[in-house]
Amino acid sequence: MSLDRSLRKKMEDKARSNPTFEQEARDWIEQVIGEKLDPEKNLIDNLHDGVVLCRIANAIGPHQVRYKASDMPFVKMENIAAFLDFVQKLGVPNYDLFQTIDLYERKNPYQVIQCIHSLSRYAVQNVGFHVPALGPKLATTRKINFTEEQLNKAKNMTNPFQYGYVAGLSIFCSVLYS
Repeated sequence: MSLDRSLRKKMEDKARSNPTFEQEARDWIEQVIGEKLDPEKNLIDNLHDGVVLCRIANAIGPHQVRYKASDMPFVKMENIAAFLDFVQKLGVPNYDLFQTIDLYERKNPYQVIQCIHSLSRYAVQNVGFHVPALGPKLATTRKINFTEEQLNKAKNMTNPFQYGYVAGLSIFCSVLYS
């Protein structure tokens, strides 16, 4: 089995192991665009032409995404690319994005749905979008400022965790935090 097939099989197995993953994304999309997707089609087929994706982007804002409904393959791929450009500008990391071919040729449907989940979180955090995010809340950074005295004190300390088990660790901790 080639590496490509092996990876595809692994992604398909991952998608099958969580049956609610696709349904959560579908429900979120329907909430965002304000209408139901075609129930006769699966989620990937509904997103295939990129029109629904662009409508999601326009609902989230702040930039308007231009799109066209067409049966022409290059127009569909342009719609998908416009959505991906919007998602990147919103701050979704590259590892959560999918390639145009993943959706258009249905090569990696799991990654497409993963991108929708990630988009929901970044839309809430970066734009203050009103529809609840899918999955865990994004972590925020917190900057810590140390004084020069604290930094100098840390330079002279011995870190017992570098050396394995230390029997007198409780004594060390009491000295450290005194």
